[in-house]
Amino acid sequence: MKKSKKVLFNKNNILIKEYNGEKNDISYVSYHIDYSNTSYCNPNHYSDTGYYKYVEEKTRYESPLGFYYYVTTHKKVPTEKQKKILETTKTAILYKSFEIYGPNYHYLIRYPHAYNNTNISEDTRPWDLVDKNGLEDHFIIDLKNELDKLFVVAYKDKINLVENHKNYWWETHNQEQYSKKPIGEFKCEIYKDIFGFKDGPKMQSNQEKILSHGFDLKESFRKPKEN
Repeated sequence: MKKSKKVLFNKNNILIKEYNGEKNDISYVSYHIDYSNTSYCNPNHYSDTGYYKYVEEKTRYESPLGFYYYVTTHKKVPTEKQKKILETTKTAILYKSFEIYGPNYHYLIRYPHAYNNTNISEDTRPWDLVDKNGLEDHFIIDLKNELDKLFVVAYKDKINLVENHKNYWWETHNQEQYSKKPIGEFKCEIYKDIFGFKDGPKMQSNQEKILSHGFDLKESFRKPKEN
């Protein structure tokens, strides 16, 4: 079978791709979460390899007897290298990526989960993180439709394995490569991240949107009376 690649959705940094023509002996899900826009997984773990350093800090105290004395402590501070990483991370788009591997295909689902120190939440959707214009309702419906079709295929193939990430800090040689996790759990996580609800978006009317932002339909848009 000839290999092919197709972009199913690409809007506001949300991407869905379909790859066909592959042969995968095992069907599974692999996922990755960015914590930094660098190649380092989590710089906070590297306290002794150039990312943080300890400096002496002297604090002056007054004794009840009337004399002064100093106490020396060691404070952990970021190096210049780490400062650059932290500063860059503030404006980096950090993504969550899921790759679903079936018998002869695989799908890529990628969307922002954090940007400029703001994370997706109950009130913040991935498409709102970077582009303040948001995403039009018909694009949200298109996105939902593509995800629905994708998961119908994954359910049909009964994908229920997830690839285990190797633990580089406390490596275990007998760690299994895959563990059990139903595809439905990934679907709920992805839908909740993207749409705010595990069963998909809840469309609001214009009036509901106005009320959700704290405005009153009558008083907020009434022209003030002239004295």
